[in-house]
Amino acid sequence: TPRPSSAGRTTLHVGGIPPEFAAKDLRDLCRGLWGVVDVRRPQDGARRGYGFIEFSCPEAAKQALQELERRDARFSFSFARTKPSGW
Repeated sequence: TPRPSSAGRTTLHVGGIPPEFAAKDLRDLCRGLWGVVDVRRPQDGARRGYGFIEFSCPEAAKQALQELERRDARFSFSFARTKPSGW
């Protein structure tokens, strides 16, 4: 299915994250990617099954999306629809 336009987007959504996968593990997943600014795992008492990776520019986010999809099939990766609150 076609993806929504990535123009101007700098944040990736990572889905399918198990509860035991901490923010540190998500940061480790980003090791070697260009332009990572921030990594977040939302929590309300328990870890949710998703996280966000923010990049310095749209080009870095697009390149990272392609790299992560090749590198790790355990999770789903897509451009975040809106910037997560609290950033």
